[in-house]
Amino acid sequence: MTANENTKWSKSTLVLGLVVFVCMAGIICGVIYLATSRPSTFSPKPIVATEDAVDVRTIAPPLVTSEVPHEASSLPATESMHTSVEPSPAIEIWEATAIWPQSAEVILIRRRDHERLVRVQLAGIRAPAKATRDTQGQEPWGTRAHQYVVVRVSQQRIRFEIDPVATAANNARPIGYLWLGDAMLNEELLAGGYVFYQPDHSIFTYASRLRNAQVQARTEQLGIWNSVNPLVEALAGPFSETEANTAHISR
Repeated sequence: MTANENTKWSKSTLVLGLVVFVCMAGIICGVIYLATSRPSTFSPKPIVATEDAVDVRTIAPPLVTSEVPHEASSLPATESMHTSVEPSPAIEIWEATAIWPQSAEVILIRRRDHERLVRVQLAGIRAPAKATRDTQGQEPWGTRAHQYVVVRVSQQRIRFEIDPVATAANNARPIGYLWLGDAMLNEELLAGGYVFYQPDHSIFTYASRLRNAQVQARTEQLGIWNSVNPLVEALAGPFSETEANTAHISR
C-alpha cells in the first residue's frame, strides 16, 4: 500500500471514529435525559369536594375542663347529682259496654275482652239524691237524672277515659269521663241541668269544660236551675265560687 493510500485510510478511520463517538454520545445523553425526565407511574387521584366532605381543619377537639357550670355549682351536691322531673300521670281509655247505671254518677261497665264488671264514677259531677224508704231525697230531680243516664247509656258501646289524678285520690273506684262517640256524658248532664258541677279534686281533666256546661244550664234555667220549680240546694249553691275557681285546668 502506498503512502497516499495510508493517509486516506487513516483519515477515513478517524472520521468514522468521530462519527461513532458522536452517535454513542448522543445515545448516552438521550438515555440519561429519558431516565431523569420520565414521570412517576404513581399518580394519586385528586380530592374532589362533596357535600359530605368535612374539612378536618374545621373540627375542634373536645374541650376538657374540670370547671362546674355556674347553675350546677350553686346547688347542693345531692341536688345537682340527683335532680329529676316527676312524670305526668298517663291517661288510660277503656273500650267497654255500659251495662247498668246504679245512679246518675256510678255506672257498671264491662270492658272489651273482660268478663268482670267494673263500677266507674263520672268525674266532676254530683247528682241530686234519689228518694229511698228512709229518705225523701231531692225529687223529682234525683229520679230524672238517673232515668236520663239509664236511657242514654244502657247496653251502649262507650269509651271511658280515666282521670289519673282523680282516680289516684280516690284510691279505689276508677273516676273519669264517659264518651258516646264525640259526646261526653258528664258534660251532657251538666248542660241539661240534671246534676251539679262538683270540683272534688284539686286537679282533674276538662275542669273548665264542665264548669262552662253548668254556667250554660244555669243561664238558660234548665233542670235544677228552673226558676219556677228549682232545686233549693241548687239556688243556694252546692259549691262556692272560690272552690270552683281554684280548680286547676289541665285541658
